Amino acid sequence: MRRLWVVLALVIGVSAYAQQEITLVDELFEAGEFRDIVIIDNYLLTPNIKGLAIYDISNPSFPVHINTINTPGCAENLVVKDDYLYLFDIGNGIILFDITDPSSPSILDKFHFYNGMSLYYPHHTVEIYGNMLYYPDYVNYNAYLKVLDITNPLSPVPRDSIQIPNYSYDLQVNYPYCYMSDNTQSIYILNLSDPDSICVVDTISLGGVGLGMTTVGNYLYVGTDYSYGVEVFDITNPVSPDSAGYFLDEWYPYYSFVGLDSILYGYRHGGRLAVFDISNPPEIDTLGLAPFSYGGGGGCMFREDTLLAMTASRSTASGNYYGMGIIGISDPISPNNLSYTITDKGPIQFVKTTGNNLIMANPGEIYCYGIQNPASPYLLSDYNPSPCNVYKLAVDSNYVYYVSSWHYSLGALSLLDLSLAGSFSTQQYLFDIVASNGYVYGVRDTVRVFQMMGDSLQQLGVYQDCVNTIHLFVRDTLLFFYDYDSALFNILNVSNPSSPTLAGELDPERNLWYSPIFVDGDYGYFLYGDSLLVYHFGSNFSSMDFAGSLFLDNYVEGGDIAVQDTFMYIAGNKYLTILKTTTPDSPVLVDRYNTSGIPEGVAPYGDYVYVADNTSLGIYHFQATGIEEESVRGEGVINLAVTPNPASGFFTISYSIPEKCKVRIGIYDITGRLVRSFPINQSTNQLINCITWKGEDDRGKKVSQGIYFCLMETEGAKISRKMIVIK
Repeated sequence: MRRLWVVLALVIGVSAYAQQEITLVDELFEAGEFRDIVIIDNYLLTPNIKGLAIYDISNPSFPVHINTINTPGCAENLVVKDDYLYLFDIGNGIILFDITDPSSPSILDKFHFYNGMSLYYPHHTVEIYGNMLYYPDYVNYNAYLKVLDITNPLSPVPRDSIQIPNYSYDLQVNYPYCYMSDNTQSIYILNLSDPDSICVVDTISLGGVGLGMTTVGNYLYVGTDYSYGVEVFDITNPVSPDSAGYFLDEWYPYYSFVGLDSILYGYRHGGRLAVFDISNPPEIDTLGLAPFSYGGGGGCMFREDTLLAMTASRSTASGNYYGMGIIGISDPISPNNLSYTITDKGPIQFVKTTGNNLIMANPGEIYCYGIQNPASPYLLSDYNPSPCNVYKLAVDSNYVYYVSSWHYSLGALSLLDLSLAGSFSTQQYLFDIVASNGYVYGVRDTVRVFQMMGDSLQQLGVYQDCVNTIHLFVRDTLLFFYDYDSALFNILNVSNPSSPTLAGELDPERNLWYSPIFVDGDYGYFLYGDSLLVYHFGSNFSSMDFAGSLFLDNYVEGGDIAVQDTFMYIAGNKYLTILKTTTPDSPVLVDRYNTSGIPEGVAPYGDYVYVADNTSLGIYHFQATGIEEESVRGEGVINLAVTPNPASGFFTISYSIPEKCKVRIGIYDITGRLVRSFPINQSTNQLINCITWKGEDDRGKKVSQGIYFCLMETEGAKISRKMIVIK
C-alpha cells in the first residue's frame, strides 16, 4: 500500500515556482556540425543541430557568420523555392521561412508533416519539382517517401506517401521519375506523375551501398560505400536503366555529387573533392583530387555559378572538425579552395565542475575555464589529445581524466594547465569512468581502479567478477552500477581500492540497461526512457524498493543527472529540467528549458547551471523564488511554464494538472485583451502536456513585439506566466 501511495504522490505533487526560473545567460562556441547547404545571392544558409545558420559570403574567402535562428528540433535538410525556404526539423516538422531577404530569414509557419530520423552522415534528401515537394520520412521506424503540394506555400497539402523498405540516403528527381538510394545495394525508381498515387516501378542493383547521386544528361551517377566507387547508368529509358560503366575506388565512399556538362565533382571520404571527366560517361575517369582536404567523413555539396560549397562532418586523425568549405570553380578542372570555416572540434558533450573550475570537452579537445564569475567563464587552458577521440570524462580536485576510444587509453591531465600527467593503455576503450578521492574507476568487462602515482598513471586493482554496464556512480567508498548480465544493481566497496569487494546485489525489478545513475542519501535516481525512476535503499543498502516514477515527456535515458542542495538537474533530449527534491521520494517539477541543441551533460554551480548541449556550452541562471500558486481544493497543484522566453518564433507552453478536468489557456496582451485562446478538453492527467503558440492571434495574424501573459485556468485554480515576444 505504501508503494502505491508514493507513486500517486509523484504524479500529482507538482509545485509551481515563480516564473523565469531558468534564464539563458550565454553560450560558448557557435555550434555543431553543418548538415545540408544552399547559396542564395551572397548568402549561404545551412542547418545544424541548433537551427538555421546564415553566413555572408560576398567575399567567399572570408565568410561572416550573421546569425543562427534556433529551431525546436534538430535541423537536418532544407530546400528553396522562390522566396521560401523549407527547413526539415527532426521531431518538430517542416518550418517555412520567408527569405525575401536571405540575410534575415523570418519564420512564417510550422507544419507537422515530418518526423524525420537523423543519419550518421548528412545527406540531401529533399527535392522540389514544380509545386511538389518530395522528401523521405520515418514513422514508427518505417521509412516513407512523401509528397507535399506547395502550390500555396503558406498552406501546403499532403498528397500521397509510399512506404519504402529502408531509410533513404539520397534523392534525385528526374520528373516524372525519382531515384532513391537506401542503406542497401539498391536504388528505387518511383513514378511521380500522379502525386496522389506514387509507386515503385523498378529497382537498380549496385555493387555497394548507394550513397550520393546526381543526373547529368541521360546518365545517373551513384556513389557507393567502400565497395565499388562510382557507378554510371544510362537512363535514356528512365524505368529500365542500363549499367554504363563505373570508376572503381574500393577504398573510399562517395557521399555527394555535383555535375556540369562534362565535369563531375564527387565528395569523397576524408573531405576530399574528386574531379571526374564525364565527357564520355561509359568511360568515366578521374582527373584527380583537388589539392586540399576538409577532413570530413561525409557531407553535402551545393553549386551556385562558380562557387561550390561542401560541408564536412566527421573526425580526422588530428581531431574532430565540423566545418564548411567554399571552393572556386571558375576553372572547372582546377578547383581552388577559397575558405574553410570550422565551428569547432565537434559537439560539446561533457561538462564537469570542481572547485572554481569548469571542465568541458568535445571529441577533439578538453578545456579548463575559471568560473569565479559563473556567468563569464574565462579560458585557463586547453588540451588537444590528438590524435584521439575523447569518449568519456571525469574530474576530481587535482586531475582531469579522459578515455580515448581510438588509442584505447586512459589519460590524466593536471587540472589547471591541462598538461599530460600520465596515461595507461587499457587495451580497449572504457565504457565509463568516475573519479573520487584521488582514484578513478573505469569499466569494461569488469571494474578497474587507477591512481596517479608520482608521474605515472597506474592500475591498482581489478574487481574479479565480470561486469557488463556502461554507467558508474561513486560516492565515498561505494561504487554503484547496474549489471546487464545478472539484471541486478550492484554495489562495490572500494575502501581498499586495490581489491574492490561486492557489498550488495539488489533487484530493481526492471531492466535499467542504459540508465544514468545518481545516488543521494538513501535514494537512487535513474533516467529511464522518458521518465525518472526513484528507488529507496534500506539500511546500509540492504534492500532496494521502487518508490515511483516521474514522467518527463522527453527521452532522457541518454542524458545526464546531477543534484545540488535540494534541486535535481536533468539534461536529456531537448530540455534542461529542474526538480525540487525536498521530499526525496516525491521530486516535483520546478521548470524546464528547451536548450539550443541536444543536452548530454549538466553541471550545477551555485545559482548557475552549465549544460553541454551538443552544439555549445549553455550557461543558465537558476533561482527558485518560492511557490506561486496551488490548487484551491488541496487535491494537488497546477503548473505552467513557457519556453523559450523571450522568443521571436514559437513558444512551447508546458502545463500539468493533478486530475482530469477542463483546461483553458489564453494569451492576453498587457491591456488584458484576449489575443489567442486554447480551449482544451483534458482527458489525461499526465505530468507535463505541451501546446505551441506561434505568436499569432485567433485570426492567424502575427502579434507585435512586447509583453503578453499566458493564463491557465481549471475549475478550481488559475496561474499565469509573462511572455516576451521579440522580433
